[in-house]
Amino acid sequence: MGAAFLLIAVLQIALGLTVLRERMTSIATLLYWAMCFGATLGAVICALLDAMANLRESRRERRDLLDTTLREVDEARAAHERKG
Repeated sequence: MGAAFLLIAVLQIALGLTVLRERMTSIATLLYWAMCFGATLGAVICALLDAMANLRESRRERRDLLDTTLREVDEARAAHERKG
């Protein structure tokens, strides 16, 4: 989704600076660039949401790894105590 917003913004910038530059009235120009800003903002929001999801997943994986490691240490200690 973020890539789509980014592609739209890039295309709008390219068209706004070339083909449409002389064809738009001042109000149309303002609305056009506001829409371009909106597309850029959409891409930024998608990127932030994706980064937050990655951070949550990373935290969960670290917590799971710690739990697994501690469980294995406890099992190894218990096995060692049974032998000894």
